[in-house]
Amino acid sequence: MQCSRRGALSPWVAVVALAVAGCHEVEIAEPADGASFRAGQGVRLRARSSKHVDHTEWFVDGAHAGKGEVYTATALSPGWHQVEARLGEPGHVKKDRIHVEVVSWTASTAPWRATPAALAHEPASGAIWAAVPGEGVYRVAPSGQARLHGRAGGELPSDEALALAVRPGEVWVATGAGAVRHDGSTWRTTTSADGLPSDEVRALAVDPADGRLWAVTPEGLASWDGSAWRGIAHKAPATSLAVEGGVAWLGTDGAGLHRYDGAAWDVLDGNPGLDQDRLLAVAADTAAPRRAWYLARDEGLAKHRDGAWERHYHDASAPLHGAALAVDPRDRTLWLADPAGLGLRRRGADGRWRRLDAAGAVPGLAAPWRAMALGPSAGRLWLATDGHLVSVEAGGAQPHSPLPDLVAYPPEALGIALAGAQRELRLTATTANLGDGALEIEGVVDPAQGRTVAVQHLFRGDRVAERIHTGNFVFAAHQQHNHMHFDGFTSYQLREVLPGRAVGPVVRQSAKVSFCLMDFSNVGGRGDKVYTCDPGLQGISVGWADTYASGLDGQLIPLDGVGAGEFWVVCTVTSVFAEKDYANNTAMKRVSLDGAYGVTVLEEVRGAR
Repeated sequence: MQCSRRGALSPWVAVVALAVAGCHEVEIAEPADGASFRAGQGVRLRARSSKHVDHTEWFVDGAHAGKGEVYTATALSPGWHQVEARLGEPGHVKKDRIHVEVVSWTASTAPWRATPAALAHEPASGAIWAAVPGEGVYRVAPSGQARLHGRAGGELPSDEALALAVRPGEVWVATGAGAVRHDGSTWRTTTSADGLPSDEVRALAVDPADGRLWAVTPEGLASWDGSAWRGIAHKAPATSLAVEGGVAWLGTDGAGLHRYDGAAWDVLDGNPGLDQDRLLAVAADTAAPRRAWYLARDEGLAKHRDGAWERHYHDASAPLHGAALAVDPRDRTLWLADPAGLGLRRRGADGRWRRLDAAGAVPGLAAPWRAMALGPSAGRLWLATDGHLVSVEAGGAQPHSPLPDLVAYPPEALGIALAGAQRELRLTATTANLGDGALEIEGVVDPAQGRTVAVQHLFRGDRVAERIHTGNFVFAAHQQHNHMHFDGFTSYQLREVLPGRAVGPVVRQSAKVSFCLMDFSNVGGRGDKVYTCDPGLQGISVGWADTYASGLDGQLIPLDGVGAGEFWVVCTVTSVFAEKDYANNTAMKRVSLDGAYGVTVLEEVRGAR
């Protein structure tokens, strides 16, 4: 028997999305994803079985919720809650479970007259900053008190506030006459005299890898080193900016996506499935290095990954106009706010899109939604509309049971070898699955594209409940392999050691390393070995690990031009899979290189980001 999704309830102040797991003989009727309901009316969960049912009892998170058809969800706090229905006759009880997500909306009247171009959250104080073109920049305290800073008060050189960025202890404002730094008490304007390519600053971004500030002007890109700007000439009609790991992504108005990798520029304007190149917003997925999300006008949302485009969200019947986009680095939730009738959409780490429609949820709330800021914890964000500041609290990605958890181990067997006349650092890398479920990847041939795509299986019980496209398989024809590998599974980097043993910029790095995923060694698993290097089905079982020894092809970092010194050797496992925890996908060792063939290990760190 199939689970049904039907029915609609009246709107009010909360949004509930329901997901059904394993219906068996139980049918549950529920509101559609994103449906709103009126407080006190409750969510109607009707259960029936093929046999006569004497009684139905509901339990939420282990607490008895009463008998009957209606459970009032207004008492639930925002987040995911497990609902269990017990049906049957005396002595013969059947159970089924669903997950209920409660999303709360709150709105406060804002003092701005126009819609802000950008929002930023200040973690230290909890304040929200809003850049409003023509008015200046507002600071809204947690108490709701708002204060305007602008040209009249001498804080900004222009009221044309276009973008915001927050670093520890400071807030930056992009204006039409320079970038302005506020340290909590003073305001300082930096211009082309300080190294900016132009006084007109259109976008700002902070690199989460090293905290460096970046700015975009009509004449090029620039990074701030704490005292001056370092300019990088590049003319482009840039409208948005995202930076991750020293790689900058510029969204433009009609000129495609531009990328600066620290040395050279690429213009990525070939986007199959998305015919237009006007990019309204671009955001980096910081849990998956060197990736960027971008938003194209009218056509929808697409992702650029490893040189290839992938359509990620598309709805030709509801074009996107002036939308805002953000990625929460803590849980990889992707938020998409669209003023053209789509409301708020959220994509969790499980790959599912969910619509959270505020229509009627907050009285008086109206489009456009053109600014967005992430809150202090995963699942919370702020939206700006005409005259309103809206706080949205949700539960994050829909839970799956069970999920794998890929854990990177620090590199082993570090040693320097010669490849011709060049030195290279060889290493052994191990990735374990310490989660609740297997990582299982199926290779599916795509004749139209001439490639084999990689599809992750998510399970409920012994049944594949969902399939997620996670990447591609490549044929590794080098001497020691000659079989299918998952492309881009691991990356290896040699990075500087900064004061306090902090991780600095990349010195050298390998190409992304492909793995043939298999159960190589038991690290606490109770089950037998399941996965081998099969061309059609690969994976890592719970409690098993896959190891690539230093002697295999690709297990190296080139050392050309690298002298003596201390460095971090960093191993990072890709974060494209749906898994339990992304914080442990990187591990590293601090080493001392003598400039010749000596390697001394000084320290190891697990769970680094």
